[in-house]
Amino acid sequence: MRDEIDWSRYVGEAEYPCGRDVLLRSAAAQGGDDEILGQLGKLPEREYDCFETVRTSLAS
Repeated sequence: MRDEIDWSRYVGEAEYPCGRDVLLRSAAAQGGDDEILGQLGKLPEREYDCFETVRTSLAS
Protein backbone atom coordinates (compact mmCIF):
# COMPACT_ATOMS: atom_id res chain seq x y z
CA MET A 1 0.00 0.00 0.00
CA ARG A 2 1.21 3.50 -0.76
CA ASP A 3 2.16 5.72 2.14
CA GLU A 4 0.18 8.74 0.96
CA ILE A 5 -2.39 8.88 -1.80
CA ASP A 6 -3.31 12.23 -3.31
CA TRP A 7 -7.05 11.66 -3.10
CA SER A 8 -7.77 15.09 -4.53
CA ARG A 9 -6.33 13.82 -7.81
CA TYR A 10 -8.97 11.08 -8.01
CA VAL A 11 -12.08 12.47 -6.32
CA GLY A 12 -11.41 16.15 -5.71
CA GLU A 13 -13.31 17.20 -8.83
CA ALA A 14 -16.31 14.91 -8.33
CA GLU A 15 -19.63 16.72 -8.32
CA TYR A 16 -20.63 16.90 -4.66
CA PRO A 17 -22.83 15.90 -2.97
CA CYS A 18 -22.47 12.40 -4.37
CA GLY A 19 -22.49 8.73 -3.47
CA ARG A 20 -19.75 6.13 -3.53
CA ASP A 21 -20.58 5.16 -7.12
CA VAL A 22 -19.80 8.68 -8.37
CA LEU A 23 -16.53 8.65 -6.44
CA LEU A 24 -15.58 5.33 -8.03
CA ARG A 25 -16.40 6.61 -11.53
CA SER A 26 -14.43 9.80 -10.91
CA ALA A 27 -11.39 7.87 -9.69
CA ALA A 28 -11.54 5.46 -12.63
CA ALA A 29 -11.79 8.37 -15.08
CA GLN A 30 -8.69 9.91 -13.47
CA GLY A 31 -6.68 6.68 -13.88
CA GLY A 32 -7.18 5.21 -10.44
CA ASP A 33 -5.70 1.72 -10.17
CA ASP A 34 -7.07 -1.31 -8.33
CA GLU A 35 -5.71 -0.06 -4.98
CA ILE A 36 -7.43 3.32 -5.36
CA LEU A 37 -10.72 1.81 -6.50
CA GLY A 38 -10.54 -0.87 -3.80
CA GLN A 39 -10.16 1.66 -1.01
CA LEU A 40 -12.99 3.81 -2.35
CA GLY A 41 -15.13 0.69 -2.72
CA LYS A 42 -14.81 0.08 1.03
CA LEU A 43 -16.43 3.41 1.87
CA PRO A 44 -19.95 3.19 3.28
CA GLU A 45 -22.70 3.79 0.73
CA ARG A 46 -23.95 7.23 1.70
CA GLU A 47 -24.00 10.76 0.37
CA TYR A 48 -20.70 12.63 0.72
CA ASP A 49 -21.14 16.38 0.86
CA CYS A 50 -17.58 17.44 -0.04
CA PHE A 51 -14.07 16.20 -0.69
CA GLU A 52 -13.04 16.76 2.92
CA THR A 53 -15.74 14.32 4.09
CA VAL A 54 -14.39 11.69 1.70
CA ARG A 55 -10.80 12.27 2.79
CA THR A 56 -11.78 11.98 6.46
CA SER A 57 -13.74 8.78 5.79
CA LEU A 58 -10.78 7.25 3.97
CA ALA A 59 -8.42 8.10 6.83
CA SER A 60 -10.52 6.35 9.46
